[in-house]
Amino acid sequence: MEQAREVTPLEVGMDPVRLEEASRIIDELHATGKYPALQVCIRRRGQIVLHKAVGEYRPQADQGGEWKPTTLDTRFLIFSISKSVTATALHVLFDRDQLHVDDPVHWYIPEFGQEGKRHITVRHVLTHTAGIPMIFWHLSDARICDWDGIIRQICEQSPHHFPGRRTSYHILSGGYILAELIRRVDGRDVRTFLREEILEPLGFETFNYGAPPNERHRVACVERVDEMPPQFLTDMISRAIDVDVVEALGVINRDSVFDSVIPAGNVVGTAEECSRFFQMLLNRGQFEETRVLSEEQVIRATGEQVMARLDWTLFLTPQRYSLGFMLGRKHTPLNIFGKNTERTFGHIGFSRQFGWADPDCEIAGGFLTSGVPVRPGREVLLVREFQNKLRQACVG
Repeated sequence: MEQAREVTPLEVGMDPVRLEEASRIIDELHATGKYPALQVCIRRRGQIVLHKAVGEYRPQADQGGEWKPTTLDTRFLIFSISKSVTATALHVLFDRDQLHVDDPVHWYIPEFGQEGKRHITVRHVLTHTAGIPMIFWHLSDARICDWDGIIRQICEQSPHHFPGRRTSYHILSGGYILAELIRRVDGRDVRTFLREEILEPLGFETFNYGAPPNERHRVACVERVDEMPPQFLTDMISRAIDVDVVEALGVINRDSVFDSVIPAGNVVGTAEECSRFFQMLLNRGQFEETRVLSEEQVIRATGEQVMARLDWTLFLTPQRYSLGFMLGRKHTPLNIFGKNTERTFGHIGFSRQFGWADPDCEIAGGFLTSGVPVRPGREVLLVREFQNKLRQACVG
């Protein structure tokens, strides 16, 4: 698809001064050193009003090589925003009545029903309430690429709690279950299904799982931007997510991550594509002349399923969930989408990537960076200020 042009703020009822203030915050964020490469695309009423790239990146194809200027075509690993992409692919099958959100998972993956998991439904997996938030694996190259082995291990493990009783963010496991459901029901693997059912109809060049070797020169390496916390805190985080944090940070740039399919974490794309994806959802399943989901299915997908409550995996501020998306809230100190965003839906990735749709302000955005945090600081407040400035700019 030809790159969409950027319109003036006044064409879509935005205050140019406030939008410029939001744009300047992007430069401030880069200046903190925590965002080596940063790429942002904001749409209002379907039109691009802010499309910006700052900083430098090291290409995945040559990790020890020279830093290059970030462009609007630089691709990024979007981490957990991938969860919403995978969930949307599954919603295509819901739309066709090929399975139902309240079907038990073991109806389609029979071996999943062992070890007390027969009561887990597809809804539980989509809302992080299935009780199987961890995979319990070491992140070796061979393991990352062993799809059947990962599915087998998930099927053989016991749940932490009865489904629906608690919210426990499923870091990687839920994505594998949803993708395996697509394979069992449709016959296509999730990478092929996503490409043929959503990406190609909408004109995407990337935004799929991983990246082929001949495209990795345009993919930004993930960069550690601060020191690890004290060992006791690192150990506590590792125990909470059942993955060694140091080990996880060490594998992010490996070829295996870009060769494989990690449905909850390894979609690669641009901020414009992220914005376009959420614009399609904001339009209730349609982008320009192409429809990939019914309006009714998007409404079902983005409505609240889990009210704000403690997350037993991350122990963060209470989070609301729909069927595959994080939802905004009224003003709280750590509101992920900014102030008064009860109807906003989307997802974060590694706490610094954002993809979202704001129906009240008619905004769809992609906010991608190569920097991964270990010790969040003032930059978190700047991101919230950026989000709030965008909303304040919507005056008509």
